[in-house]
Amino acid sequence: WFSYKFENLDSSTDEPDITYLELMESDTGRELFKTHLVNELTLENYMFYIVATRWKSQYPGSRYSKNKLEALQRIYDEFIQSGSQFEINVSYDEKDSVKRTIAQASESLDNTLPDTVLDKCILETGTFLRGSCLRFVRTDLYKESFRSTSLAGTGSDGLGAEF
Repeated sequence: WFSYKFENLDSSTDEPDITYLELMESDTGRELFKTHLVNELTLENYMFYIVATRWKSQYPGSRYSKNKLEALQRIYDEFIQSGSQFEINVSYDEKDSVKRTIAQASESLDNTLPDTVLDKCILETGTFLRGSCLRFVRTDLYKESFRSTSLAGTGSDGLGAEF
């Protein structure tokens, strides 16, 4: 969904053609979108998406490591576990699947921990973020602030979040 273009959202508007990735590569776009997500009470989706995709890129493949498991456990504790501080809205089946994968990796001797364990959660939160982006480009916040700035000025990692 990164390449989804916000074109022709409403024929009566003059929104520029912009992709989610272009928006997130801009310091201004990223900060304004986060503000929008706070207003929508959905910032946890953005935070999870950033952390989970970083985990996947930092620990590719199925090879087990203690650091990989500990990082996955922190993600589960912060975002996936019911009642967690930044609980994301994903199905019970997905929560249970991640929990079981962590338990199996903790107890297993086969030295595997697939990097795909968070994929469905990432897809579910990505769907929510896409809807938020569609609403964001129609807001006064976007129209008044982001349009008047340049897409230049990306941060060092282009993501603007840390875990």
